Amino acid sequence: MVEWTISIGNLLTTLLSLGGFIFATFGFFYALRRSIDMTGERILLLSGRMINVENELKELQKVLVAMAVQDEKMVQFERQIVDYRKSSDDFCTWLRNDISKLRETR
Repeated sequence: MVEWTISIGNLLTTLLSLGGFIFATFGFFYALRRSIDMTGERILLLSGRMINVENELKELQKVLVAMAVQDEKMVQFERQIVDYRKSSDDFCTWLRNDISKLRETR
């Protein structure tokens, strides 16, 4: 036969175990909720930083475009200088030839 006797020690142990389990469950869910809240805050912080990085990248893109435009203008200016130099060299050559022809005719 099974003996169903309940002693105060067994009852106290059962109640304390049940209370500890309930306390641990509440502690676990509180820690879980707190962890989720902290993760949400971190995500918000990171999204704010990402927005800042995105804005900085836009500014850098504008600077790079301006530098490319300036570089192209410098290349055009350099070509112009080369053309002017060549035309002045051609003019000097023509002038020397013309002067030498005039000297020969004298």
